[in-house]
Amino acid sequence: MTGSYLLAGVSFRVDSQLPFADGRFAGYTYSGRPDVTVSLSVSDVIGVPQCAPTKLLPDKSVYMLHGGGCRLLFHEGERVYASSVCTSGAVSVTCLRGKENYFSSAKAIFAHIGFERTLALHGAVLLHASLVLTERGGILFSGPSGTGKTTQAMLLERSGAGRMINGDRAALRADGAPTAHGLPYSGSSDRFERGDAPVRAVVFPVKGAENKLDRVSPSEAFRMIYSECTAFPWDASAAASAADVISAVCKEVPVYRYTATKEPGSADYLRAELLC
Repeated sequence: MTGSYLLAGVSFRVDSQLPFADGRFAGYTYSGRPDVTVSLSVSDVIGVPQCAPTKLLPDKSVYMLHGGGCRLLFHEGERVYASSVCTSGAVSVTCLRGKENYFSSAKAIFAHIGFERTLALHGAVLLHASLVLTERGGILFSGPSGTGKTTQAMLLERSGAGRMINGDRAALRADGAPTAHGLPYSGSSDRFERGDAPVRAVVFPVKGAENKLDRVSPSEAFRMIYSECTAFPWDASAAASAADVISAVCKEVPVYRYTATKEPGSADYLRAELLC
């Protein structure tokens, strides 16, 4: 089975020995030439490298490969159930026989390809943010969980200033004017749709008793955005690419710390400050 998708300006073609559903990726289908090919096969055995992994994560081990790639081993307890060999233009995924149900949707397949790393190598960075598209461009509300980014995005939408196309995840690109892209990932908000726009501003809400917008310096903006992006300190190429994107955004786009209430007047304040 084959499926093709366009995510944050990067095109993927998935060729699988197993049937899978588009699911939430249905709105991101694509018919052009792929930047990245993903192949999925099934095997009775998955070998484990004898060398020590570069990085141990809660559910996988990462091995760097000579020539700029990496290998990901995915664990269920102590047993490896899948392996992915990833380069910038191709990912080969092997599923252990008996675990085929783990790959029944496009979302599940993309969870096993080092998606964030692949985006970074193609000039896009995954940002923990709510994205609102307005007539003046995209407004990104970013920050740690619980700081009010989704609340502020919803208030801005309800004011009629724009449409929230994602409540939790967006991608940034900076090949030209910085742009924000919707993705089929949305955390608990369950708000996601395809769309992109030039970035008007990046806003980091902080709960407070009044509405006050303070622009931060480019160096502080870099630190704030970087802390909410998926970074790869174990992969020099991907980390450098992500840093380049963030640096370009911070040079060209205003970034604000926003002390805000949860009242509708918060949206009126933002509209007056950012969209007029």
